[in-house]
This record gives sequence, C-alpha cells and structure tokens, in this order.
Amino acid sequence: MSNINRIKHELKALIQLAVPILIAQLSFTAMGFIDTVMAGHYSEIDLAAIAIGTSLTIPLVLFGQAILFSVTAKAAPYWGAGDYLKAGHCFKEGIVLAIYSAVPLLCLLLLLAHNLENFGLSKELSSIAARYQFFIALSLPITGLYQASRSYIESTGQTRPMMVINLLGLLFNIPLNYVFIYGYAGFPPMGSAGCGLATLLVFAFMLIASWLFIKHNKTCQCGFDAVNPKPITFKEVARLSMGAFNLAKLGFPIALTMLAEVSLFTVIALLIAPLGTLMIASHQIALNVSSQLFMLPYSQATAMTIRVGHLMGEKNKHHTLFAIKVGLGLGVCISILTASFVGLGSQLLAQIYTDNSDIILIASGLLTLAAIYQIPDAIQVISNGILRAFHCVKSPLVVSLCSYWLIALPTGYYLAFYHVKNEPLGAAGFWQALILGLSLNAIGLAYLLHKQIKILFENNT
Repeated sequence: MSNINRIKHELKALIQLAVPILIAQLSFTAMGFIDTVMAGHYSEIDLAAIAIGTSLTIPLVLFGQAILFSVTAKAAPYWGAGDYLKAGHCFKEGIVLAIYSAVPLLCLLLLLAHNLENFGLSKELSSIAARYQFFIALSLPITGLYQASRSYIESTGQTRPMMVINLLGLLFNIPLNYVFIYGYAGFPPMGSAGCGLATLLVFAFMLIASWLFIKHNKTCQCGFDAVNPKPITFKEVARLSMGAFNLAKLGFPIALTMLAEVSLFTVIALLIAPLGTLMIASHQIALNVSSQLFMLPYSQATAMTIRVGHLMGEKNKHHTLFAIKVGLGLGVCISILTASFVGLGSQLLAQIYTDNSDIILIASGLLTLAAIYQIPDAIQVISNGILRAFHCVKSPLVVSLCSYWLIALPTGYYLAFYHVKNEPLGAAGFWQALILGLSLNAIGLAYLLHKQIKILFENNT
C-alpha cells in the first residue's frame, strides 16, 4: 500500500471514530444550553439557580466522568490483542469504580447544597439552587455507570451507538424539562428543580439504552462472560474492588488533569470580575466560542486513545507510530482552519452575542488571542489522548499543573493588573498568558509522547 493510500486509510479510521464522539459531546453540551433557556423562561431566579448550580456541579460531574475514561484506555489494547474477556473485566471494574467514586462526589454536592447561604446567596436563591443540586447529586451514580458503559462501548471502536443514545437523550430532555419545569399531566411546576429531575431521568434512560446495546451487540458480547451476573461472594467483591482501585490509579490523574484545565478558566473568570461588566461579558463570549471549538480536538483525542490502544494491543509498532503522526497532523490542520475562522471572523462572532460596540471591540480582541492558541491547544489535547493509550497519565498531570497554575495563571494576573508599558492589559493579559501556558503544555506533552514512542520501539516484547 502506498503512503498516500495509507494516510487515506488512517484518516478514514480516525474520522469514523471521532465524528460520532464529537456529535455525542455536542449533544451533551446542548442539554445544558436547553436547561438554561427553559429555566430562564420560567423565572429569573430559577435561571440564577441553574447558573449557581451548574458552576458547582459541572466540575464534579466532569471529574466523575473523567475517572472512567480509564475504562477506554485500559480496555482498548485488550480489544486490539483479541483478549476479549479482559476487556469485559475492565467494564465490570469500571462499574464498581463508578459506584465507589460517585459516593464521595454525591456527599460533597449535597454538603455544598446545604451551605449555599455561606457563599453570600439570598435564602430564596439558596433554597431553589439546593433543590436543583439535590437531583443532580442523585444522578451522579447513574452518570458514572453511564460513563463506564460508554467508555466500554467506545473502547471496542464503536462510537456511533453512543452518538445515537446521546442524541435520543437530548430529544427526551426537552419534553421532560417541559413537564417538570412548568408542570404538566398532573405534575406540579418545579422550576429549576424540575430541570434537575429531568437530567436524572435522561441519564437513567441513556444508561439503560447503553446496557441494552452491550447485552445485544455481537462485539460487546465477546467479553460478555466477564460481564454476566454471577453470585456475589466476598472474594468476588474484593477482587473487583482491587481491580477498580487499579483502574482508579489510571483514571484519577486523567480526571485531575482535566480539572486543572477546567478550573483554570473558572479562576480566571473570578479574577476578571473586579474589572467590570464589559470585561466579564467579553471574556464570557471568547470563552464560549473557544469552548465550542475545543470539542474538535477533544473528540479526536478520545478517538486517538481508542485507535492507538487497538494498534498497541495488536503489537503493531510501526502502524502505531504512523497513526500517531497522521492523528497529530490532522489535528494541526484542523486547528489551522479554526484559528483562521476565529481570527478573521472575530468581530462577526462577537456580534452574534451582543450589539454593544464596546463589548464587541474587547471580545474581538480576546477572540484574536484565542485564535493564536488553537494550534498548541490541539497538540496538547491530542497528545494527552495518545498518552492515555500508553497509560502515561501522571507525568502529563505534572506538566499541566506547572504550565497552567505555576506559569500561566501568575503571568496572566501580572499582565492583567500591573503595568505593562504603563498600562495593565485587563482580560487580554490572562488570554495572552493562556497562549503561553497551552504552548508550554503542548511542548511538554509532545516530549513525553516522544519518550513513550522511544520506549515502545526499544521494548522487544
């Protein structure tokens, strides 16, 4: 096969994996958008409750889901090696890990819900936000079990089923929101709490749908002997708990790495707050646009975890290296297009969000800075996805913490609030620092990836 045909073949394999993952992720974020819009039409205070609730719940939900990315990273090489029973065991261990990890997250969220007044919120707003968080907290075990199922299905290389399930979940979310938020068919109006209940039911539906798929899909059935219900003994519980612990050692650094990046933007938003509403609004516009574009390399990173994991399981070193090169090349090409799109259309993008000329001016400047970091952002995200396939997760965490929190955040604070050529840069200072942090992270992760590839070729086993 010629190099051109090999590249075409690899691109086709990656796109078939990545596009359904992208659509599934976009449908997941769309649920949050729909929740916000429908709650906002019920009342302003319920909209505020959703805003407060999601700011506290999203980091915990993402953390719980990210721990279970370890199921994909661990199971994919087993599918590549044809060791289906071990892949099935990964799913069973993932179920146990989902339950164990959900319990402390649930307790933490309930604790936060009962202490919202300590954050300076009014009694009424605290009460409404607490009711919303109560249902989100109850959904955490279901969300974890769903993520374990999703990770197992995607580890087989089948990403379309989860796309379909997520899209169906999005469709069900709208009528369920209507029923519980506004009250219908005998149900009382619940406002934002109804939105939380609808979210719980949607994830319960997606969990059942994913389990039904696993039960009836021929590929997933290959590891079904390890998944079939068996009499629960103390020995079996101990064995699964140990397996879940080993899985957590892989998943915990993955979750912390994701949390390090997500929480960085949260902290920046809080630090920008004293700069006034114009800066806050402009920052939010730039952040919203860049967050949507982030889904492209994020989806490809997950696809690379699966693809590289399969090839490593096949012990095909040269094909693994070729897939890594093609994957990184594709990511860079896409990021060049997104950078051009954002850079050239920064003013038009800002005008979608507001008619205020001052906000448009500031936001377009921030979007220009966001365009610059598209390439290093794509490199660092995709490299991280590949490193998961190598089970290299601790070093990327250290690199990310140093790049973001020890370098980017202090640099951004200095540029934003202190004199730079006689004038502080405001929000732009943080966005310039983000370029620095993401670039350093990309360089660090690329170096770690180079080391892992070198070890792969030095290993003769």
